[in-house]
Amino acid sequence: MVPYFPSKGLNGVRFVYYTDIEVNSVALAGTFNNWNGDRNYMNKREDGEIRAL
Repeated sequence: MVPYFPSKGLNGVRFVYYTDIEVNSVALAGTFNNWNGDRNYMNKREDGEIRAL
């Protein structure tokens, strides 16, 4: 499991999460959504990268 820190992109902040194990979902939580883990789910791409923008 290797977390990557957010980076500023052209369309907003990019969050990327890589893992060697199969996961069903990854969500972002923080002060921007009152630490609600039921929102802001990240999308898994065909290359295995899990990201949110």
